[in-house]
Parts: sequence; C-alpha cells; structure tokens
Amino acid sequence: MPSPRAQAFLRTLRADPGLRADFAADAEAVMAEYALDDADRRWLCENPGEAASAEVPALIAEPGF
Repeated sequence: MPSPRAQAFLRTLRADPGLRADFAADAEAVMAEYALDDADRRWLCENPGEAASAEVPALIAEPGF
C-alpha cells in the first residue's frame, strides 16, 4: 500500500496532464518535489496498474529511477 503522499501523487498525476508531461521530462525532479521515498517508488514499480498511464510505469522502471 502506498503512503498517503504517494496516493496523493497518483491522484494528481492522473488528473494533471501538465504534471504527466513534467514527469515524462524529469521524473526524478517530480518525485523529489512530492518527496516520495524509496518504498513508494518501489510500490509504484510493483503496481504499474495504479499509475496514471502506460507511460508512467515505463518511466518508473527505467534504470536509475
């Protein structure tokens, strides 16, 4: 289960095309802005169906993320 912070991030990501574009351009900066920790990042990788679009799990799964 993601933290409340990660849940809020996912809700915002789903609702905000601008944030999705920012996330696609610089995922690390967006994740840092939302202060998601390693456990939340890992949860997002393990539960890609929870992400806002098909692009998000692919971005999260990239090496170094």
